[in-house]
Amino acid sequence: MSAFHPHAATKRLITPKILTQGPQCRYTNRQLRAQQPHEPKNPAKATRLVASHFAKYSTDLVGYTARRYAISIDEMAIIALVFAESTRPIREDPYLASKFGFEDRPLPNEYRLSVNLKFIHTSLGLSRETTRRKLERLVTRGFLSRINGGYVFPMPHERVDLSNGWRETLIKALETMAALGQRPRAAD
Repeated sequence: MSAFHPHAATKRLITPKILTQGPQCRYTNRQLRAQQPHEPKNPAKATRLVASHFAKYSTDLVGYTARRYAISIDEMAIIALVFAESTRPIREDPYLASKFGFEDRPLPNEYRLSVNLKFIHTSLGLSRETTRRKLERLVTRGFLSRINGGYVFPMPHERVDLSNGWRETLIKALETMAALGQRPRAAD
């Protein structure tokens, strides 16, 4: 994969990709079913326990965030989607990951991708108009910024740092879930 160009980041808009429907379909339903395992790959792993903990951590986080910042579940989903797509360059470019993937240096705005309205509303299954209104509210409240006809999750110094404590909590939860996944099975 080639290095990410900083000037391309603010000009490029994300468009939706539909994986299992329509003419852009990359896989047929038969191919998807064939890829799904019929038996657990490792029955010794506590996958159901981990899934239960993941659901609990996720709902606790959603509830806390909704109360703390007075945002709806839809708005939370919009923020999460824009965050994931805006910061995609640090997942795809090893250089950017090594430079900006740590707590002390956030990804600068010039590397963040702008996410368009169509991608957001189609990805989340929301109406275009509802999504537009929610996006404008999130921009007004400082959770998102509008750049080049799309939206980005801006650097922390430009908005409320919604993700600061969340990142630490996430790391602890993932470590706990990883340990639970390796938990030995009880004797029958």
